Amino acid sequence: MKKYAYILFLLLLPRISKAQEYQTKEVLSTFLEELKEFKVFVPKNYRYSKNDYPLTIVLDADELFESYIASAKLFASKGQAPSQIIVGISQDLPSLKERDYGYEFTNSYPTESSINTLGFIKQELIPYMEKNYRISTFKTIVGSGMTANFNNYFLLDEVPTFQSYININPSYAPDLYKYIKQYVAPLSEDEIYYYIGHSNDLTEIENKLINSIDKQLIGIDSTYFKYKYENFPKSRSFVSIPQALASSQAYVFENFSPVSKEEFSKNIAFLSPKAVMEYLIYKYENINYLYGQKTPIRIDDFIAVESIIIDKENGDFLKEF
Repeated sequence: MKKYAYILFLLLLPRISKAQEYQTKEVLSTFLEELKEFKVFVPKNYRYSKNDYPLTIVLDADELFESYIASAKLFASKGQAPSQIIVGISQDLPSLKERDYGYEFTNSYPTESSINTLGFIKQELIPYMEKNYRISTFKTIVGSGMTANFNNYFLLDEVPTFQSYININPSYAPDLYKYIKQYVAPLSEDEIYYYIGHSNDLTEIENKLINSIDKQLIGIDSTYFKYKYENFPKSRSFVSIPQALASSQAYVFENFSPVSKEEFSKNIAFLSPKAVMEYLIYKYENINYLYGQKTPIRIDDFIAVESIIIDKENGDFLKEF
């Protein structure tokens, strides 16, 4: 009997682990006129902290949610990204997916029914999360295929709903590239991060539209619009998903990570000792502002700038440093 109970435990273990990993929640949506179900992952350190946490909403959760969680946990454990609260929204049936995330073929705007999904996320789901969890100002939305196109409609608001947009193997609407450039070029306040990652097995039309978007975005001269494009030429679609999820998080949360060689050479190497100290203080104030994470200056960052403090101006700032 004990043997059978042990076997049953092993069979149920993956389900038990998943149940501990995230919870399933429901919101009665007036926009969708249905009880909408979604998954919520909360990091383990949430209960022991008073920090706020960045919110990430993952569409196509059946394909992306658990892979995104795995990447997020790894990056947080290595100090390369803040811990995140992650919401997953699934949509299994193709017909309902078109209903919830589709666009008008005449003008590439969202359909009447997908406008309702926009309303659900902006006016019901996000307020629910902000009411029940400690959410910071930094929010990310992730999608693939059709939902990667849908992500962009949040960017077209007068004040964009999200601060970062991760688009994996996107199926863009034909005229979307015109709207994106029109809306992001005048950005003049908070930074917006925009990521495209795709595999080598998309259709000719999908590749053409991705190239059109890339040509428009790469030419935008704005310090507030951060853009990264990646093609994974040796990867199939399902292989490119974890690759893009990891690479996009490294990019989106670059301000959180310790000072890299690139950051040092680009922003720090030419500064005076006093300016270096001010740079580090600003970096960590910005981490607190963006991500809600009160993080002390890392020893690695002190070491990264140590040579400037010691070598310049006779080391006068060494004691203060």
